[in-house]
Amino acid sequence: MKVFRLIILILHVGILFLLLGTLMNAYVPPKIFPWFNLLSLGFPVLIILYALLTLFWLFSWKKRTFAFMLAGLIFMNPVQRWVNFSSDKKETANLKIVSFNVKAGLMGPTDIEKYLNRADADVVMLQEAGSKISLKGMTGIGDNGVFKTLFKT
Repeated sequence: MKVFRLIILILHVGILFLLLGTLMNAYVPPKIFPWFNLLSLGFPVLIILYALLTLFWLFSWKKRTFAFMLAGLIFMNPVQRWVNFSSDKKETANLKIVSFNVKAGLMGPTDIEKYLNRADADVVMLQEAGSKISLKGMTGIGDNGVFKTLFKT
C-alpha cells in the first residue's frame, strides 16, 4: 500500500507542477516557450485530476491533504475564468446595430429596404450600398457607393 500511495503522491505533485505551468502561460510568451500555451489546453482535465487526488488524500486521512488544498487555492482565479462565475446582467441592450452587405442591390432595393425596416435597428451599416437605398426615419453619412452608415434621428 505504501508503494501505491507513493505513486499517487508523485502523480499528484506532477499534476501540481503541470498546473503551475499553465499559470506561467500568462507571463511567458508563446514565442519563447510554446509548451505553456499548449499545456493550458489541458487545464480542465488537470484541475479535475488534482481535485480527485486531493479527495483521495482526504479520505485516506493523510495530513498532506491540507498542503494540497492550500496549493489548490492558487488555482481559484483560473477556475473562475474556466467555469465563468459571472453574475446575470440586469440591464438589457438598448442599441441595435445591423451590418449588411447589399451586393450592389442584387436582391432588389425594395426587398433590402423592407428587410432593414423590419430589423428596426438604431444604426445600419451597408457595404456596397450604392445610392439606391434609403430607410424610414434614418439619415445617412458616407454615401460613396461603397460604405454607407444610417442612424435614427
